[in-house]
Amino acid sequence: MFWLHPFRVVGYFKTCPINKTKSKIESYDVGSVWKFISNANLNGAHDSLIDAKAQTDIFIHKYFGPFIDRKHTVQQIDAIFSATQQNEWKKTMEPDRPVHHPWVEQTASTNFELSPPERDSYTGPHGGPSFGPTQFMKDIVHSADNLTLIFLAILPVSFFVKVALLTRKYCYEDWVVEKERSDENGNVKNNYLVDVYPMTGGKPTPGRRHRADNEAVRWDISPGYIICWIGILILQGGHFGSEKRSARKMWQRSPYGLSIPYVRNSMR
Repeated sequence: MFWLHPFRVVGYFKTCPINKTKSKIESYDVGSVWKFISNANLNGAHDSLIDAKAQTDIFIHKYFGPFIDRKHTVQQIDAIFSATQQNEWKKTMEPDRPVHHPWVEQTASTNFELSPPERDSYTGPHGGPSFGPTQFMKDIVHSADNLTLIFLAILPVSFFVKVALLTRKYCYEDWVVEKERSDENGNVKNNYLVDVYPMTGGKPTPGRRHRADNEAVRWDISPGYIICWIGILILQGGHFGSEKRSARKMWQRSPYGLSIPYVRNSMR
C-alpha cells in the first residue's frame, strides 16, 4: 500500500514555502498549515469532511504542487508509520485473509515500487509537466453543462463497468468454503470464507458455495448500480460527515429522517 502524507512532504522539503524554515508556522497540523495558505482559521477541525476539504486545499495549493512528483512524496505505508503503531492497529483489525483474484498480495517476491510515467517524472526545473489541471480536464470543465460529465471524465464509465463485473464475479461466481477461526484459548472467534476450486479430485468440493448464496435477494449489479452506490456515499458524507449511523435517515420517512426520494428510489 502506498501513502502520500502531505505534512511529511512539507516537513521534508526545506525548499517548500510551507516548511518551517520558510513560513515560521507553529506546527504541521492541518489547522496550522491551512491557516498559513488561506490566512483564515479552520473552524471544525477533526471533522472528517472539514479535514478532507482542508487537506485538498493544501494538496492543490501552488506551494505544495511542485513537490507531488518527488521520489520522497509517495511511499509505502511501512515507511510512514512505526512498527509499534502498526502492531497496535493490528490488535483491533480484522484477521488477515488472503486477497482474491485479480488482486495480488504484496510480498517480498511480488513487491514493486511506484514509478510515475517519464512525462510525469520530476527531474529538475525543466522536467515533468506544468503543475495544474491537464488540457483534457480544462476542455471538459469549459464544455460541461453539469457535474456528472466532469465526474465521469475523472472516473470513466469503463471503470464502473470493470467494478460491476468483478463485483458480480466476487458475489455470484467465485466458489468458497466457510472456515472457523479460533482464539488462543481454542474458542471459535469468527467464521471466514476461503476461495476454492469448484471441483476437487473430479468431485464437487465439499461445502462449496458462492459468497452471496445466503442472501435473500440477488442483485443486478450493473455499472449504474455502482454509480448510484458511490453517489449515495457522497451524499452521506455531505449530509452527515463521518456519522455513518445517521446515514439511515436518508431512507427514513419524516419526522425521523430526511426521506430523500432519489436515494430511496435508487437503492434500498
